Amino acid sequence: MVTQYSRLRLTFSGDRLPALAGLSKQMMHVREGKCLAGVWEDSLFEDLCWQTARGWPSSSPSEGILTPKDAGAYIAPSWSWAPVLVPVEYINDMTNRRRAREFVPDAKLIRVKVVNVDPHDPTGQVVSCLLKLSATWTETYPDKNKRWPPGISKDVYYVLLAIDGSARYWLVLERAGNEHYRRMDLTEGT
Repeated sequence: MVTQYSRLRLTFSGDRLPALAGLSKQMMHVREGKCLAGVWEDSLFEDLCWQTARGWPSSSPSEGILTPKDAGAYIAPSWSWAPVLVPVEYINDMTNRRRAREFVPDAKLIRVKVVNVDPHDPTGQVVSCLLKLSATWTETYPDKNKRWPPGISKDVYYVLLAIDGSARYWLVLERAGNEHYRRMDLTEGT
């Protein structure tokens, strides 16, 4: 559903989550977890395995991500697909599988907190979010000749999110403050 929805061009970027609120509320009756800024608690690690769709003009996932300065308001955390203005796809979509059979999360959820504008509506507009994981990580040392998108720091880390057969899925994060990181991409390695 998110892959199709992310292809739509909404008039107001801030409407991305509220526009799905009705459907999300219906899904809450059949799902075991809560909706967390566009991803689901009961499939959190699978839902974090998204990236910008291939073939779209964004040469870097960070170019499609809104920031409060760009949008005029906070939309969602960088770990959600919601602040991205280009289409997204999930690893299960990319490999033409309905659901990864061998998908095993490698990271562990420590804490997640989503604060919504309306505290009684967990599917609506988001004010702030926190996602804390315990995971294997490594600092990356980018090639000095590689051009980085404007505004991206050189403090970049790979965090092992999940293993699916022989594939390993790593979140690519940049340091955004003391113990705070911003998602830049998802990459696959062995």
